[in-house]
Amino acid sequence: MDKAEIFNLKSTIAEFILPRLILFKEGVDNRTHPTTPNFKNDPLFAESVYPGYEDAYPSYDIVNQFWSERLGEMIFTFTYYFSPDKIDSNLEHSEIDRLVKKGFDSFVRYYDKLWV
Repeated sequence: MDKAEIFNLKSTIAEFILPRLILFKEGVDNRTHPTTPNFKNDPLFAESVYPGYEDAYPSYDIVNQFWSERLGEMIFTFTYYFSPDKIDSNLEHSEIDRLVKKGFDSFVRYYDKLWV
């Protein structure tokens, strides 16, 4: 490790995480991962995607779409910290803050689901 990496540690961490999240999301979007996470007990999944899913778990497509969207939120956040110039300059600062927080929330919430 280079001690200079801690000068802007958030950028160093984002530089490591971002390309891996992008590659992971590509696998989800291209359906090359053999499984998707089980979101059955996830309240966010239940309320945002499939209310009333208790009786019938949704299709692979619905689960995959939900997962892809969460990964996109994470990617936005780490892009902001590693390559802020790639963020849409038309977005209001308050909207960027909201999206960054949403992406961090998704990263923390679904960290244990980042595996194939």
